Amino acid sequence: MKTSYLDYYKMILKKVSFNRALLKKEYFKAIRSLSKNEADQLKEWMDRETGSKVKSPDLEEPQLVYQEVNTMGTRSN
Repeated sequence: MKTSYLDYYKMILKKVSFNRALLKKEYFKAIRSLSKNEADQLKEWMDRETGSKVKSPDLEEPQLVYQEVNTMGTRSN
């Protein structure tokens, strides 16, 4: 059975959720790798799964990260 990248990143984020710095790093890595739709789904999942761990401003806006990466031309879809 194939695992989607979204499911893969969810698994990774669950495993690193014990460390906020690592969670942040992996979260932004996931956002850069996923499509906008998947990034939005990941944000919703993070809100549900981690609750207060994600409420700081540095993790709240995956759309901004996605837009910045795309405008820099480092991602192709």
